[in-house]
Amino acid sequence: MDLPFRPPRPHSSPPHNGTASLQGVGMLDLLDHDPRPTFVIDTTAGHASPEKACLLEYWNSAMAAADSGSVLHLLTGRASIQDSKEEGYAPLSQFRGWAIAQDTVSNSFHSHGFSWTKVFVATHWNVISGIFMDRTVSSEPPNSVDPGLSRNTSKSGVPTLDWTDELPPLKMSSHTARARIIDWASTPLGPMASWSPQLRSVANLVMQDPRPAVVFYGPDLIMIYNEAEIELLGDFHPCMGVSARVALASIWSEYFEPIIEKNIAGETVEKSNTAIHMVRNGFMEETYFSLQFIPILDSGGLTVGHYEPLVETTRDVIAQRRSRTLLGLSEEIPRARNTDSYWKLATKVLSRNDKDIPFALLYSAEADDHGSSSASATRFSDANQQHCTLRGSFGLPKDSPAGPAHLDFQQDHGFTPYFRQALSARKPILVWFDKDPVAADLVQGIKWQGFGDPCRAAAICPLNPTSSTDNILGFLVIGLNPRRPFNEDYNQFILVASRLLSTSLTSILLHEEDIGRRERTIANAEAIKYQLKQELTESQKTAERNMLKFQRFAERADIGIFIIGIGGVYSYRNKGWYDILVPDDRDIELGDAWDALIDDEYVPIGQAKFAALDATKQHQSFELRLKRTWSAPNQSSDELVPEQQPMWVLTSIFPELDDIGEVIEIIGCITDISQQKWGEKLQATQASRAQESKRNLENFIDTTSHEMRNPLSAIVQCADSIISVHKAFRRSTVYQKVYQSILDATVESAETIVQCSKHMKTIVDDVLTMSKLDSGLFVMTPVDVQLDSVARDAVKMFEGEARSAGVDLTFQLEDSCKRINIDNVSLDPTRVLQILINLITNAIKFTRLEEIRRISVSLGIALEQPTHSVNGNVPFSRMSEALEAQTLQTDWEKGEIVFVIFTVEDTGRGLSDEEHNLLFARFSQASPRTHIDYGGSGLGLFISRRLTEMHGGAIGFASKAGVGSTFSFYVKSRKSTTLLPENEENPTLSLSIRAQKTILTGRSRDATDEPPEPIAGDDIPASELHVLIVEDNLVNQRVLAKQLRNTGMQVTVANHGGEALEHLRTTNYCIADGSGKPLSLILMDWEMPVMDGLTCVRNIRQLQGEGVVRAHIPVIAVTANVRSEQVEVALKAGMDDVISKPFRIPELCACIQKTLRSTASV
Repeated sequence: MDLPFRPPRPHSSPPHNGTASLQGVGMLDLLDHDPRPTFVIDTTAGHASPEKACLLEYWNSAMAAADSGSVLHLLTGRASIQDSKEEGYAPLSQFRGWAIAQDTVSNSFHSHGFSWTKVFVATHWNVISGIFMDRTVSSEPPNSVDPGLSRNTSKSGVPTLDWTDELPPLKMSSHTARARIIDWASTPLGPMASWSPQLRSVANLVMQDPRPAVVFYGPDLIMIYNEAEIELLGDFHPCMGVSARVALASIWSEYFEPIIEKNIAGETVEKSNTAIHMVRNGFMEETYFSLQFIPILDSGGLTVGHYEPLVETTRDVIAQRRSRTLLGLSEEIPRARNTDSYWKLATKVLSRNDKDIPFALLYSAEADDHGSSSASATRFSDANQQHCTLRGSFGLPKDSPAGPAHLDFQQDHGFTPYFRQALSARKPILVWFDKDPVAADLVQGIKWQGFGDPCRAAAICPLNPTSSTDNILGFLVIGLNPRRPFNEDYNQFILVASRLLSTSLTSILLHEEDIGRRERTIANAEAIKYQLKQELTESQKTAERNMLKFQRFAERADIGIFIIGIGGVYSYRNKGWYDILVPDDRDIELGDAWDALIDDEYVPIGQAKFAALDATKQHQSFELRLKRTWSAPNQSSDELVPEQQPMWVLTSIFPELDDIGEVIEIIGCITDISQQKWGEKLQATQASRAQESKRNLENFIDTTSHEMRNPLSAIVQCADSIISVHKAFRRSTVYQKVYQSILDATVESAETIVQCSKHMKTIVDDVLTMSKLDSGLFVMTPVDVQLDSVARDAVKMFEGEARSAGVDLTFQLEDSCKRINIDNVSLDPTRVLQILINLITNAIKFTRLEEIRRISVSLGIALEQPTHSVNGNVPFSRMSEALEAQTLQTDWEKGEIVFVIFTVEDTGRGLSDEEHNLLFARFSQASPRTHIDYGGSGLGLFISRRLTEMHGGAIGFASKAGVGSTFSFYVKSRKSTTLLPENEENPTLSLSIRAQKTILTGRSRDATDEPPEPIAGDDIPASELHVLIVEDNLVNQRVLAKQLRNTGMQVTVANHGGEALEHLRTTNYCIADGSGKPLSLILMDWEMPVMDGLTCVRNIRQLQGEGVVRAHIPVIAVTANVRSEQVEVALKAGMDDVISKPFRIPELCACIQKTLRSTASV
């Protein structure tokens, strides 16, 4: 901070006889012209302790030029002093103690290459001046505290071996040469010319050390390392001259910070085989080092640096670990006595080394030889049908696609394709997951063992006998250590491991083959004996089985089976018969069963079928409806199908004839077909509804087509008009009169084209909303809001439009709001706002042409579901098929239900009794003249009704021709207990309002409306505006750029978001010195290749937060994606405003000026 000017104190008797003018010269005047570096310290602020911050009152220009900020910064920084003392670096505290001491007489102090002298002035300030010391000719004074800033150059002018000398050595490595060109002056060590002899010695020592070595010097631990150290640093290189805490930040605090603390205490730290994981060779690598940290002490015994020679022991450590695995395979697996124990032991031994083998799969090979020996079933060549069975695994989740329990070599699943490659190669092969997406998909979503990193590759090892290359015993899949490169050591480890496994497996299989041959001989003899015994037993049981076969079948069948005599007496009924018919009397006979079990309508049908069987002796089949009912699946949306449905059975009866062909008994069965009959009925109902839906869709398409063809016809006719008048002008000789006629006709046609285009846009918006409603994609989201906030904001949105139309628009709270006293409710503010916008838009549209133009918006509340509006003149009604949003139903269960009532009353033209029935229907308006006089698509009120009913409410109206209309609706909501801060804007509601405003501004205007004119006053002249257009469509880009240039604006274009970011970096927003290109605002398209508009604006706001972009750059989204949800997404991404396509240039200019005004203070 600068020392404030203080006039010299007057003295009653000056020490010398100076003139009055000389006495008026102040101390600061003298110091300002002093060529010596000089600064002034207020000793009263820091004399109690040197560790406290001192008040640096003043320094002159010579001090600022000579110091480059280091001394001044250190004198004012309390944290740097404390840190230095904690870490053992004391010289700065000595200099500060001398500087703030109140000594009337003081010796000079040598620090930072200067000899400092001090004068204590007015019992308050120390005035300290410095003289530069040439250390090449003078020795360091005893009280010098910073030998590191001395200059030590070759006195003879001949190059030395010292690479830090001013003259470079004659012979110097490229690494040393790069070290010399580092800007050491910008580091805390300062320029090399100012380095202390000790630092020079250490720097030369580390460069001459044949071992990898590095020095961390000074409080900031600045790194100096030799060429051998580069390989160990890996991706950290280059970091020469950088603080170790910054360059090695990812590993420093974990591995080295504790060692530094011991070094500062003077302790040498030595560690062997220390694991340090670092990024090297392009990936995080597992490495091990034996290192020493040797403290470097200054003459006072304080630690000023750290010398670290180190040797990498990675290969030795990993070799020992892999040797243990191979030793386990050679010692433990031979103990197995069969293949099952072999696979278990192999899996167990391999799983111990989860670092080199993060996962493993062990498959045994099996051949489908159809009757060959068991020995051949475990070996195969590629001539056989081959299969593999998973015998052991670890490191993979159960049911992983990488490890199916069974593999068929003729199909591609698991690692089968790679097994075939290994089978062909007869040696291990590698599968790299980053190069093979099919293999990578097999190991997706795995919780990896070892270091937790995903494997980059796997080795597929065939297990084949040592004496044969024809047969394969199995396969071993090994995941490779992701933190080690696959080198020759790794390859040898895998080869030896697979060879050990193959050798042991071969021995076990040969042993099992020998045992198997003996067991098969014994088993064959036993099998023959057992077969003879079984044949004898079976012959004895055949008769019994034949007798019980029918009974078992009948009892297990899920159909009813019965046998009835010719007299109507049942001789047999199975359990299924009773389960289906459920008679009250289990002994009921056929004659009574008709009346008790069968529906009266179907009794004659069934009796006729029994009579026909007796007469024709032929099988009969028929359906009967029972008196029983069953519970059909609940179809809540289908009122035509009741929940309880009658049961149906399909009956089949067969005659059993005697020798003369007469019926002696009837065998029959009944099958429950209730579900089938219900399904047929349901299908018929749904088919009927589908036909009705198809008819409605055709009507909808016809109406939409009609509505869109009308403006298209007008557009074509207007274009023809423009063409015809220009052709007439070409033939005419009375040019002035014809020219005026052409202008009038052209302007009129162009305005008609604009109005037709906007009308079509309104139809498209409403049709899209209807599409979402019909498809069930409309989402309701409850939000806690203030009771009156939505209505007030809706009125505020239309104040300007109402004022321009001469309409008196007011808002009021009903007495019920004050009486019930509820502040906050939970509802969907976006959908409620959309309803209010439709109603207020209609009210303004039908009121602006009347003599009395007045609109009133009111808000009421009720605790019970209302049937009429607050004043009672508007009845509410709901559609019978109205469905409420599931999200709102869940929210209503959380608290007390309240009903919020909104009313919009106007003095418009009103409606006749005949026009009442046409409201709230799709594409319906009060009369055919409504569209002609007022415009609109006829969908607004229909959408409002659907939204109201989805919100648990209803809508109604009352109207009288020539008097006006009153539209009122209520929504179901929940009383909110959340306390919302007063006068604080709800972010969710605010975003919804901004989105609705954007949509509202894009609505079509009436034929008499003019485009918005620019507002004079605070507008920026167009000639001063520099606009960047980001648009991938070259036609739109060229047309818009031309139109804006016609207004006087300076326009630059970009084809996508990436080019926009590149251009932004060349503007004044990113270049601080004013040399950048001017830029006022960005017009950003949404959908673009390479980088879309939303991604681009997010990047701009991120750069703005990081300080790369120095100020807020206004961005307007220019897009056809203007549904309220899409507008909210754009605003959340960072857009300042959204203008919808199509638009007119005056509308765009007004939007630009509004955005520039609103963002001027950002």
